[in-house]
Amino acid sequence: MPSNRIDRGLWTLSMCCLGAAAPLLSLGRITMLAVFALGVLTGLAAVLRTRRGGLGTLVRDNWLPVGAALAFLAIALLSSLLSEWPDRAALKTGDLALQCAMLFGALAVVGLAPREARRLLVLVFLGTFAASVLYTLGDSSNCVANAEIKELYRWCTKRGRHRGTAFAVLLPLAIGFYLSNIRDGRERRIGLGGSAVICMLALAVFLSSSRTASLVAFGGVGLFVILSALQGRFRAVWLAAPAVAAAFVISATVLELYAPNIVDARLQLSNPELGAFNGREAAWRAAIDLWSGHPWLGVGVWNYRYLIDDFGHAHNFILEIMSDTGLLGLLAVTALLLTLALRLLRGLSNGPASIGFAASVAAFFAASMAATSIFYGWWLCILFAVLAAGSAASRIEAGDRGDPAGR
Repeated sequence: MPSNRIDRGLWTLSMCCLGAAAPLLSLGRITMLAVFALGVLTGLAAVLRTRRGGLGTLVRDNWLPVGAALAFLAIALLSSLLSEWPDRAALKTGDLALQCAMLFGALAVVGLAPREARRLLVLVFLGTFAASVLYTLGDSSNCVANAEIKELYRWCTKRGRHRGTAFAVLLPLAIGFYLSNIRDGRERRIGLGGSAVICMLALAVFLSSSRTASLVAFGGVGLFVILSALQGRFRAVWLAAPAVAAAFVISATVLELYAPNIVDARLQLSNPELGAFNGREAAWRAAIDLWSGHPWLGVGVWNYRYLIDDFGHAHNFILEIMSDTGLLGLLAVTALLLTLALRLLRGLSNGPASIGFAASVAAFFAASMAATSIFYGWWLCILFAVLAAGSAASRIEAGDRGDPAGR
């Protein structure tokens, strides 16, 4: 860390905010967004004071993802200006541009941060994550306790299910962080403590009654275990798999004893009012119909909600991008995702935190195939926080392996 007190304070505040942002979703979406934005702004101030010369190099080294993102924004703006509601769509495109700026700002801060600052980010993430688990578990338990009170339960689950999905995305990253800190004879202490936290969070996710969250939790942790086994890191199995399995057994027992109506509702995949998959099939068909009428540029960002009466979004990020920005927008996003995927695959050998990073990113996009809108700021903030924290941890592990880029 820099010796200057102001510079050291800026780096510390930035890393604390970026590390705490995603877990603070337990306190509310605005809280999470505000903390993340503060982390980006103070981090950029620290970069300009101490590492300004590295910004140009960082942009040149990442010209492909930067170019793909700018191409997508240009396509989104053109699509919006040609849409039926150009003012609304252009405003949302401006919002997307601001979010992209926040993401690249966060990644620039992490990429240029001193090693000690990155380690602080990871430790703050773990500490805030552990504290948020208790709050989230209590909130999910409250949902189950009020299952018989329809209005209260409906309000509770509307908030709790999205939070459950977000924390399911964070599960593999947290497991990787715990494993990456097991060294110097601390294996038993950190392993048992990490297993307890993972079990409690998985329990909160399952009790949120979100089918998407439950599938994402199992899928993300399963992918983490598989990738760890392929890398010869079998400690992940005893830290992750038993904790999640125990949480599932406990949650299934609690729901069957105290709220069997929730179990019945969750097992029902279709009903006369909403159709298959709680209306998702109809939302997907509507998105395909919109795209077929505007195949190249779509109907404009955010215009799905104005053209389709029954749904606010397509409940599938691929179909949402296709319907709103057409094939051109989808091609730009695909280029961006392929770049990200290749970098994640190259970093798998760095260590458990890098594996958890890759599994959480995969879990995010898996959840986005059926859950919330990819254009929601709070949902993108979850991805941005995972990218920032995961990138910091992966660079630390790369440095531990002797890679100069991680130092």
